[in-house]
Amino acid sequence: MTAAVTLKKQLEVESTWVVKNNVFLFPKAPLPSILYAQHSENLTGKWVVMRTFIYGVELIAIAYAWSRTGVSFFITTLGDTCPAETLYETKFQVEYSATASAMFAGALALISAVAML
Repeated sequence: MTAAVTLKKQLEVESTWVVKNNVFLFPKAPLPSILYAQHSENLTGKWVVMRTFIYGVELIAIAYAWSRTGVSFFITTLGDTCPAETLYETKFQVEYSATASAMFAGALALISAVAML
């Protein structure tokens, strides 16, 4: 989070970061708890957001459930957290190596753009 604030304050650069191990100041524990509480039956394609301002820089912390068990974390200084206009398709393995797919409207435009990088 400090890198995002520094980039914005000193260089006027907007940024988006995937949060993995460096969780200093990031709400990594509360976000999944809120996600599971709000969407306990079907997490896939759902997300929760926390917003704050640090030194005048708006930060958006996102927990995005890309599968039933997988949650990714992001911090960003740009974009919004509205659902994307177009559905996205996810494919997954079911029994006996068969592949199934599902379409979701809950994809974040921001996350979709980050995933393409």
